[in-house]
Amino acid sequence: CSVSLNANSSRTLVGGVCGDAYKSDIKNCTVDMNLTTESGGGVVGKLRKECTVSNCTIEGTYYYTEVGSSCVGHTNGVGKIRDCTSSSTVQGDKTIGGILGKSNEKTIIQNCEFTGIARSEETCAGISSIHKGIIEGCTNTGIITSKDIGGGIVGISKYGPIKNCKNTSLVNCSNIAGGIVGR
Repeated sequence: CSVSLNANSSRTLVGGVCGDAYKSDIKNCTVDMNLTTESGGGVVGKLRKECTVSNCTIEGTYYYTEVGSSCVGHTNGVGKIRDCTSSSTVQGDKTIGGILGKSNEKTIIQNCEFTGIARSEETCAGISSIHKGIIEGCTNTGIITSKDIGGGIVGISKYGPIKNCKNTSLVNCSNIAGGIVGR
């Protein structure tokens, strides 16, 4: 699939391919959007039960007032994001991630790369802003800027392993910052 559009929405779940994915396998998508909304993702707004997003390439500019990223806004249930790359600019007021905004404990992110710019007033990271699941083999070379908490891979890690990940970029943060995990 291929998506290219400009959108300004007041909806709470916005995604370039799917707003609210349930038992879906979304793969090989190219997304280039200019999106402004409350919460969402360039590919999927909310990834729910037994969903996978894989081999997607994301570009564009995204702005969220709550939770968002260039790939998946947030997860609820078993969700996998793998082999996705983003060179997007993702900005917002609260929870902003390069690949994923916010996850639950059943989320797995594998072999994803963020090379863009991520900025937030609160929590920000190259891969996942607030993460509870597993992250492995991910890379951030993008620019991360936050006024509160920032991390090259994860902003806030609730629990779950982070394995074989690499950050080669500076994390600009006014309060708490980490090359891999902010807090």
